[in-house]
Amino acid sequence: MSEPASDTTPAQSWDLPTGEHSAIPVPFASWLMRLIAVLLDQALVAGVAFLASGSIGYEGPTLHPGVANLIQDPSGTSVVSGWVVATLALMALLQAYLGATPGKWIMGIAVVRTATGRPAGALLTVLRTVSHLLDSILLIGYLRPLVNRERRTFADSIAGTYVLATRRPLPWVSPLVDQRGGWIEPPPPWEEPAQPRWRRVVGSVVITAGVLGMAFSCAPTSGTSGGISLQCWAPSDTDGTAGPVLTEAWATAQSSNEWTRLGVTRGDRTLPRLDVTWQLMGDYQMDDVSFAASQDTWWATVRGADGAVIRTIRVTSAQAIDGLTGATFTGDTVKASVPWEAVDEAVVGAWTLEAGQTRGGQAVASCSAF
Repeated sequence: MSEPASDTTPAQSWDLPTGEHSAIPVPFASWLMRLIAVLLDQALVAGVAFLASGSIGYEGPTLHPGVANLIQDPSGTSVVSGWVVATLALMALLQAYLGATPGKWIMGIAVVRTATGRPAGALLTVLRTVSHLLDSILLIGYLRPLVNRERRTFADSIAGTYVLATRRPLPWVSPLVDQRGGWIEPPPPWEEPAQPRWRRVVGSVVITAGVLGMAFSCAPTSGTSGGISLQCWAPSDTDGTAGPVLTEAWATAQSSNEWTRLGVTRGDRTLPRLDVTWQLMGDYQMDDVSFAASQDTWWATVRGADGAVIRTIRVTSAQAIDGLTGATFTGDTVKASVPWEAVDEAVVGAWTLEAGQTRGGQAVASCSAF
């Protein structure tokens, strides 16, 4: 009895059903489901940004891929949060190998390869993400699923992916070892017959984390922030050849930046503080040693609405060089930062500033602002 001949038919691509399978629908995800999933992912990352740094101004990712968008720390400085970057990377891995980010998991949709019906893997996920740059041009690519028969953006077409409405996508298998070909009859192999237990466990963790992150991004915020800047310009007849001359001074009073959501407080606890900057000019040529040995002193006085002195700061050229008193010299500016315990913004708004420079005990320049 001869052995049956082996099947040498080449593997076929997983694609839209044709022929006798044409009546079996492929569950493409709707445009609205995809939009809501993106917004949920954005809210999750915004929640992580708040928990990581107290940021309430996270800027993405919405329509542009990658980690180009930054967050702002409580002082208003743009920074990259390691927690935000890690969250975005984890979301990319979830989509690459399980088919769904937290937002997609909640909405019950998954990204799969058109060739196999399985999650796309890392390389195609990166390609699809970068290709969203094309989608973002006039938003045409993002609106394309509304008219495309397969509900695909340009990024989907470039990367060779579908977005399906399923909570049971096929497991990821390396394309190098995935030898499955043809159609499994019936039905077409666009999802597992039942959701594996491990996927239910992972899904519960992902959805819980997503809901918590979104709660922290959307919860009412309470806290304090704000401050005031005072600036003055110093007229001077000195040309600066004998040394640096004050031309401008400004003081910034910053009240505490702390924000509370759902009982969790984040923010910059090093505030409040008073920052003073003296802007210098001149044709002087001094190294740090000569600058420190000069007899220059820069001062600033902040007064309240009643004229009483609230704070006076003095910085000598030597202190600006050694930095031991919190002062710094950067070539054309002298800066000092002084923290103190109570800054009331209502009082800050009525402050006035006086500033000046002396050399060898003689006034060189002064200014005031109200």
